[in-house]
Amino acid sequence: MYAPYPISLNPFKSALYATFLKERGYAIGIAAEGGFSDNEQLVWVLWKILKGDGNDVHPLSPRRSRH
Repeated sequence: MYAPYPISLNPFKSALYATFLKERGYAIGIAAEGGFSDNEQLVWVLWKILKGDGNDVHPLSPRRSRH
């Protein structure tokens, strides 16, 4: 979904961006209250994908075992 193609070719770019904005807003609201958001990793991953740095996320992705 995020590598090796540029984000501009991703048909889900608008949905990824909308989700990023929503989740970032939620995380900022919790941080303003002095807490930690459960979705900080999601916000980071979405940011990396939208920046075109999806290869940074690839090693952290779950992998299926090959039989």
